[in-house]
Amino acid sequence: MNGPNTQDPQAATKTVADSQVEVTQLMRPQQGNFAGNSVGTSSMQVGISVIAEDPRSPDSERRTTRSFFTMVALDDDGNALSVPRLQCETAEDHKWQCEAELRRSLRKEFNERLATGICLIDQRSS
Repeated sequence: MNGPNTQDPQAATKTVADSQVEVTQLMRPQQGNFAGNSVGTSSMQVGISVIAEDPRSPDSERRTTRSFFTMVALDDDGNALSVPRLQCETAEDHKWQCEAELRRSLRKEFNERLATGICLIDQRSS
């Protein structure tokens, strides 16, 4: 941890709680070797974890957030590149792939509902 980004020298001793992430914007292409949970023709879904630590206790690292990103393979000219199929070798690999396919299906349904304005939430409780 690099320390708090604040002018308050006591900030590192304060407790904060996150509530929700509305939007994540990738500022530049991410490059590297990623292990995919699910693979399409030129894209793969990868899991990204956020690890937090208590600055007062250096051995307190814990995973606080798990996110899933869809990454697209690109050739040297920036064009989409075919990726090899995912080879599931263990029961855990199959579980991750199944969960990834469910997330993809739910994301497609969510985006379709947003695009059409369909809202199926019962608003009587508000």
